[in-house]
Amino acid sequence: MNFKIIIPSTLLALLCTATLIAQDTDHNQYEAQKMKQTAASYLERNDYSNAILFYSQAIKLAPNDVSLRRDLAYTYYLYNDNTQAQKIITEVLDAGIADEQTYQIAAAIESKSGNTKKAKKLLNEGLENFPNSALLYYNRGNLAIGEQKSDDAINFWLKGIAVNPSY
Repeated sequence: MNFKIIIPSTLLALLCTATLIAQDTDHNQYEAQKMKQTAASYLERNDYSNAILFYSQAIKLAPNDVSLRRDLAYTYYLYNDNTQAQKIITEVLDAGIADEQTYQIAAAIESKSGNTKKAKKLLNEGLENFPNSALLYYNRGNLAIGEQKSDDAINFWLKGIAVNPSY
């Protein structure tokens, strides 16, 4: 057997395969972003069924994109399917890939379900992970207002302004 031909040929085949996989991944990301834009367009028109369809397809192409799962959960929330919204957002939170908007949406879902205690817990967790998030301080203040704790609400809002005056 001539190893001088087999080894370079094998290396070339592996290199070509790796290149094709990388190109396929880039293509999938591109297609997922196009689907996300289409889903967002449907969402703006309150066409939740089609938005859900496009977000779900985009997730199949880019399963690690947290924004797709977050936006899908938000769409289910707007569609008044809190069970599905909770399921999806919980998966994101449990995976440890949540961003500040994920915590905001998770808290909104819990609040809509009447579970303000869990909503408060989620916002507090979000603030532990994102201590400079004016968005989360704002939402935490809104929860405090709902509990008739206006002094607490003002303190949360002021803290949000302190960490991000432009918010």
